[in-house]
Amino acid sequence: MSADLDYPKLSRQQKLAVFLIVIGPEAAAEVLRQFDDAEIELLCREMATFTIIPAPVQKQAMEEFSMLVAQSAGSALGGLA
Repeated sequence: MSADLDYPKLSRQQKLAVFLIVIGPEAAAEVLRQFDDAEIELLCREMATFTIIPAPVQKQAMEEFSMLVAQSAGSALGGLA
């Protein structure tokens, strides 16, 4: 994919692929453990299509997924007491 990447127009799978690339191989491996083999294969294919991920797109991916992680952590903890 080209450097003029439009993050909001990416599919959910493409956004996840961008996020996995941005967080690096060790953290991505931890995330990928949550998926089955077929899903991992599809995500890896998506990841392979990205040659350059511009800094603004990296920032958008981190912002989107950090909010999702914070929300799921809050629900797992049951909120503040």
